Amino acid sequence: MYIDIVPNRGSKPAILLRRSFRKDGKVSKETIANLNEITEDQARAIQRILKGEKLVKQNDVGLEILHSAAHGHVQAVLLAMEKLQVGKLLGEENGKDRNLRLVKAMIVCDVLQMEPRHALMRDFNDTTLGQLLDLDPVEEHELHTAMDWLYQRQITVERQLAQRHLQKSNQIITCLSSCYLDGDLKVNFRLITDDQGCPISIYAYPANKLISIPAFKDYLDKLLETPDLQSVILMGDRIKIPQKMIDRLSDPKDMNWIAGVKTGSLQDLFDGTDLRLESLFNTYDLAEIPHSNYPEEKFIVWRNPDRKSLRKDERDTLVNSFIGSLDEIKKSVDQGGLRKAILIKRKVDRVFQGYGLKKYFSTKIADRKFEYVVDHESLNSRESLDGVFAIRTSLVQDLSSLEIRSLYRKTLNGMTKKGFYYISSINPRTHPMFVYDKTQANKYLLLRLLTIYVEWQMRRSWDSLGMFIEYDSQSDNPDLGTTAAENNQRTGSKKQLEIPNSDLSSRSFSSLLQHLATITRNTCRKTNEGANASRFTVDCKLNPAQQRAFNLLKKIRVYR
Repeated sequence: MYIDIVPNRGSKPAILLRRSFRKDGKVSKETIANLNEITEDQARAIQRILKGEKLVKQNDVGLEILHSAAHGHVQAVLLAMEKLQVGKLLGEENGKDRNLRLVKAMIVCDVLQMEPRHALMRDFNDTTLGQLLDLDPVEEHELHTAMDWLYQRQITVERQLAQRHLQKSNQIITCLSSCYLDGDLKVNFRLITDDQGCPISIYAYPANKLISIPAFKDYLDKLLETPDLQSVILMGDRIKIPQKMIDRLSDPKDMNWIAGVKTGSLQDLFDGTDLRLESLFNTYDLAEIPHSNYPEEKFIVWRNPDRKSLRKDERDTLVNSFIGSLDEIKKSVDQGGLRKAILIKRKVDRVFQGYGLKKYFSTKIADRKFEYVVDHESLNSRESLDGVFAIRTSLVQDLSSLEIRSLYRKTLNGMTKKGFYYISSINPRTHPMFVYDKTQANKYLLLRLLTIYVEWQMRRSWDSLGMFIEYDSQSDNPDLGTTAAENNQRTGSKKQLEIPNSDLSSRSFSSLLQHLATITRNTCRKTNEGANASRFTVDCKLNPAQQRAFNLLKKIRVYR
């Protein structure tokens, strides 16, 4: 006998008790009773009984879960650190060094964007981090001691990273950039990576000091036995590599460089050529521009239409806001509520403070008099530069324009800015760094370097999942012969790209870690043995997508 639940269009399904039998070699069935008076849940329970399953109440199972802790994401990062031999990198002699385990814990917290003090002190039991690293709840001073312990090993750590990656790298890339600590202290730093963008070394330097070639060569001597400066590419944004630094690099020519061009210098760049900015991007998305004043350099210019539209909207909003505020000041002056010129000027300066658009407004201020004029011609000229980016480089023959732009984007924008701008969001109340001076900044930069090293390797191992697609309006391989209309059509089709139907293909790095965090470790006990029953742990079973992510992490290798 069996229960047959027959769908009945929009009505309640028919629940029938039936039996099956064989007659004349054919299987037939017979309805024994109509059970429409019972619910569908009751019918399914009877189905299970007739199949031989044993039904029990939840309390009869004999187990209860006392505590659940997020486990999978921590386990994934620690697995990657194990494959990368981070313990050996930090000089591990045995697994009992508490400072070593604390440094590992802070690296895990940084990768997972958890606040170390909360994760290791207040919320210690929310994850299995302490359990997996054999750590008891941590005191604040221990975190400071561990960071001091790590800082003493900086040159040893960086030398081992250089031996792993720089010795087999075709190029050494050093990036000059900056970040802010607690929103106030600006820290300028120099990051060294290999040609793939893997971070190797980092150090803070004074803001008003240019990079010294002899000092930099001495530093490379500490990392590598026979460094070749000709393979070094110095890279910086629009501010970090000024003209006087380029002059120093050009004579004698010690190393190649890629430097961003300031927005204010873009028009000067075009004035030295026969090209016009207004018409250039009607045909091309990316162009290499020769300049008569710089015959040994290459200028690469490209446009981002989405950025152009965004900047125009932002500027129009700001200009309209300024006009409204200035009209209020003028009305107050005309009505006699604001008389003294010094007070009028103070209010006007307050309107423009921090926006850099004052130069587009001409003002006349005197006692009981205020007038202003908007320079729309200059604003329109500035609008033509919106969404336009330019870089200049000494790599005239070695790399193509597309390769140079890709290298600039990947290393400076992708690695340096995104990786280290996270420092700006540090809450000093939750991170083991109180005093923001050069030494303290270098301590955290080193910790952050190791964090990005682990994260970079994890991202690389998960690249085969197809997760990290950047939906940018500019392609790294544009067809320079296409028209603007064709480019717009190509961009539109790119935004409508269908994501593969997979559990992982539509996830970013952070969302995949969140997905792994759903793997919990549960502390259980038997209910029939009372409060003194022995406890044991049960981990959640991995689904196929999670298992695949762990299998890829297991393939990480360190080659010497």
